[in-house]
Amino acid sequence: MEILAQRLKTLMEKYGVDEKKLSKEADVHIHLIRGILNERYLPSIRVVIKLSLYFSCTVDYLIVLSKIEDEYGIIAKRKNKKV
Repeated sequence: MEILAQRLKTLMEKYGVDEKKLSKEADVHIHLIRGILNERYLPSIRVVIKLSLYFSCTVDYLIVLSKIEDEYGIIAKRKNKKV
């Protein structure tokens, strides 16, 4: 949850969006956004999808399954597995 909150904060800073604007434009209740930012609320997949669409990032990035390689793309972490 800590990384989710940090990634959301980073995206909000990058795009100059405050809680109120994000709430209105992403159609997510402001209390949910505050709960995520304060690490007190783990959002539903519906909320994560809305946030990922708003910020044009992947759901994987928000829920910590991938990392941003640079400002142009998102690279998923992969584990090498032998079959």
